[in-house]
Amino acid sequence: MALSIAVLDRIARTVAAQAVPIMKGTSLFNDIVNEAWLRFLRYPPRHRAGAWVMARSARGEVLQAERRQEHLRARAAQFHAGSLEPPSLDVYEELWDMQGFEGFRFLAAYAQRDPTAVAPGRVRVAAHRRRAKLKCFIDPSFCDP
Repeated sequence: MALSIAVLDRIARTVAAQAVPIMKGTSLFNDIVNEAWLRFLRYPPRHRAGAWVMARSARGEVLQAERRQEHLRARAAQFHAGSLEPPSLDVYEELWDMQGFEGFRFLAAYAQRDPTAVAPGRVRVAAHRRRAKLKCFIDPSFCDP
């Protein structure tokens, strides 16, 4: 049984209206409704429960993106006001030196993997060992004597 457009619209608008106390005055109502509709169109829900789950996850992603943007705007304002200093050149030199480290490419690939995927045990153990080597490479005080 397919859900009607009116039912899906009512679910999307109800979930967006529930986010008004969370939004603290921002006007994200239409963004949440549009994101929910994008999900409904991409993956049509079979049941009302599925539509509610899709709409709530859309609301969560929109609110998370807005919080991230607020944080970036605050950091940019601090930087332009002069209260936040840019990173020193030493940080970039350390990163450049790390590229010569044998496990750098492995750790970069491991960090960019899908976070929802469960890594097999051997990969997890290898990543742990290479992270430990990387800590020793950056700061020898982390190493065991």
